[in-house]
Amino acid sequence: TTALISPAALFSLLQAPASPAATAPVILDASWYQPFMKRDAPAEFRAAHVPTARFLSIDDPAFTAADTALPHMLPSSADDVARAGRLLGRLGVHPTEGIVVAYAKDGFVASARVWWALRAMGFPARRVKVLDGGLAAWVAAGLPVESGAVDVPEDVGGLEPPVGSPELRSGAGSGLVVGLEDVLKFGKGDREGVVVIDTRSKGRFHGTEPEPRPGLVGGHVPGSVVVPYTE
Repeated sequence: TTALISPAALFSLLQAPASPAATAPVILDASWYQPFMKRDAPAEFRAAHVPTARFLSIDDPAFTAADTALPHMLPSSADDVARAGRLLGRLGVHPTEGIVVAYAKDGFVASARVWWALRAMGFPARRVKVLDGGLAAWVAAGLPVESGAVDVPEDVGGLEPPVGSPELRSGAGSGLVVGLEDVLKFGKGDREGVVVIDTRSKGRFHGTEPEPRPGLVGGHVPGSVVVPYTE
């Protein structure tokens, strides 16, 4: 199952959504920018977005772990996951029906993060997609955009799954997350069968360019390789 959906395929779904309404695609604009860029993602969303899209910030406290001050940490405890589920429910995501499509205005970092987080929390691959090329590809295809705030038609219950359906879970048992101890072991030389890929820029990987946020240390995990996501 591919993780991507083309603009044309998504537009077709919007033109003829499945019935009942709960199974229509839920589109999440996950655009996010580094603070030094001084861009306002919610304001840019209100200016132009894919029709019916709702805005989801990966910095939303309801979408991150509560037990750390580090940014963008995956919801990990049962309380974290329940809180994230309530947020997704308010955005119209159904517990078991329909697909969720994430996109970003520029690039794909945040939309890929939303895809990964939902997969780690138990959403099957068939239900979670990233819009191939993001908003830029949507516009380039000549497809319409909307502006202004978006009314979410229905809170679908905070993702309280019915009996017998897969429940939301922490990422620990998903196979999509490794722990700090695993990375430390790798860094100390225990690397058999493991590759650690750093997707930051080569300058940050080698510690030759400044970090974008105060307090971050340049360089990389010993033994890791760099494959910049921008390339």
